[in-house]
Amino acid sequence: MDDVLSHSSDARTGEAVDRPRDAAAARPTVNTPAPDRGVKKLSVLLPADLHRRARRHALLHDKTLTTLIIELLNQALQEPEPPSPPG
Repeated sequence: MDDVLSHSSDARTGEAVDRPRDAAAARPTVNTPAPDRGVKKLSVLLPADLHRRARRHALLHDKTLTTLIIELLNQALQEPEPPSPPG
């Protein structure tokens, strides 16, 4: 099993932990939709503080950052659109 795990320490506690060496194996796949379901990838540059706060909020609410962003976008897009300016 040593060929799959790397040994490191938890930054908060200093305890030794085994982590998957493959970064993809470490990512949760629970909320990741299948690519054939009409899913598009989006990359966004966020201020570091906003990114940190969003990650923390998602963690505290037992969500992924992707799920949080999808929920917030759905909420924002359900609001009525402002009237068009007179032209």
